[in-house]
Amino acid sequence: SWNIQKTLQLGWEQGLDSWASQADLLLLQEAVDKPALTAWLQQHQLRWQQVTAFRYEGVSMGVLTGARVPAVYSCAWKLAETAIRLPKSALVNLYPVEGSQIPLLVINLHALNFELGMAAWRDEMRQLGRWAKRHRGPVIVAGDFNSWGSKRSALLAQEMRRANLREVAWQPEARSLVLGTPLDHIYYRGLQVASAVVTPTDASDHNPLQVRVAVQ
Repeated sequence: SWNIQKTLQLGWEQGLDSWASQADLLLLQEAVDKPALTAWLQQHQLRWQQVTAFRYEGVSMGVLTGARVPAVYSCAWKLAETAIRLPKSALVNLYPVEGSQIPLLVINLHALNFELGMAAWRDEMRQLGRWAKRHRGPVIVAGDFNSWGSKRSALLAQEMRRANLREVAWQPEARSLVLGTPLDHIYYRGLQVASAVVTPTDASDHNPLQVRVAVQ
C-alpha cells in the first residue's frame, strides 16, 4: 500500500520495482492514469481498477487496486472534501482466495483530509468499519487514512476495533507522520501476518507499506 503522490517525484518506478513487482495485491493512493504507470502495471501483469476521484488537466486521479487475479466484485466510493470540495475515494473489491470459501474483501482508501472539525471524517471511518464488519471472510483495509493528530488516531482505532480488525504492527516504525501520528495503515481479519516492512523513500511524501499474509 502506497500513496504514490501522483507520480510527481523521480524514482517512483524504481520504488515499485523494488518492493511491489512480486506483489499479489497492490493498493495505490493518488494514482494517475498516465501512460508510465499503466505500462508498469501491464508489464507486471496486474489487473486493476481505478476510481476517478477527480480529473486535473485531463488526467484522472484516485485510488487504484491491482491484483494477480480479477476481482469478482468491485465498487467505487467518493466523498467530497468539506473545505475544498475535491473528492477523495475508496475502492471496495472482492477477490477469490485459495483455501477460503468466502472471498477476500480488500478496501483501498484515501480518506478525507481538510475539515474544520472531524464529523465527515468520523462518518467515513464508521462506514468503513460497517463494510468490514459485515463481511464474513478475510478482510484487508489499507491506505492513506489521513489520521493525523491524537483525536483522529484514537477514533480510527476505536472504529477498527468495532469492526473486529487488527492493525499491522511496524517494527521499526518508519511510516510517514503528521503531528506525530501516522497517516498510512493496514488493518486485517482472518489472516496471519508473516512479515511487515515500511520502506523509506524519496519517491513520494509517503513511505510504502508491505505485508506478507496467509489465510487462516
